[in-house]
Amino acid sequence: MNLLQEIPSYEKVEYLYDELSEYYHFLYPNIEDLNRRIASELDLKLLKPTNAKKILECACGTGHLAIEFAKLGYEVTGLDLSKQMIRQAISNAKRANVDIKFIHSNILSLSTTIEGKYDVVICRGNSFSHIRPNDIKMAFENINFVLKKGGICYVDIRNYEVALCEKPLFEHRAHLKVDEKDIISFYIFDYKEDIRTYNIFFVFFNKNTKTVSHKLVTIDGFVVFENTLLDAFKASGFEDIKKINLDGESKEINIYLGTKA
Repeated sequence: MNLLQEIPSYEKVEYLYDELSEYYHFLYPNIEDLNRRIASELDLKLLKPTNAKKILECACGTGHLAIEFAKLGYEVTGLDLSKQMIRQAISNAKRANVDIKFIHSNILSLSTTIEGKYDVVICRGNSFSHIRPNDIKMAFENINFVLKKGGICYVDIRNYEVALCEKPLFEHRAHLKVDEKDIISFYIFDYKEDIRTYNIFFVFFNKNTKTVSHKLVTIDGFVVFENTLLDAFKASGFEDIKKINLDGESKEINIYLGTKA
């Protein structure tokens, strides 16, 4: 029996993202440019128009979006379930010479782990797919708790209505050349009821030794449909909920904004 099957879901997600953290940058070779574009677009379209000063990024991963916000002059806090992701985020922020507070915690615990109130809370990267459907309302309630009155919640989720209709089995991520190695990363997907499984492969070709090695990390994501997300959003004290588009984001992602009532 796979021992991971015995680990409760959030601890399992933490364990797997800890394992993935060492290889994460191979999936997104242009991660700095991508997050710079997203931060710049949000700065113009959302943050400046609402006079935002303080940002909390949940599921911040290796910290690149938080870093770009800090470079723009915002007071930023980053939070992630994975301790190893947070360690990398701290290292990346130090390298970028920006001051960001990073916290290792679960989005379901914001009300007890986060001090102060924020103008904007951001949770992107399809991170809500790692929250059990019955806990999504609790996640929004925790976000609401740490927002100032009139504060903005930004959340995105993959368009599962389309994904489950097409059910792609393969997605190429990147092909990098690092030193004497070619590194190829790709996803192979499995589908089962309300779960979409990401089998994340990294293949390493060493030209000098003419050897091949690989790494596989398998992570399950809950299928979260738009109506499930919006129902929980509305029931958690948010109003003026709307869908927006960002030029820098994938068209496979649905993005929503809500205002704390």
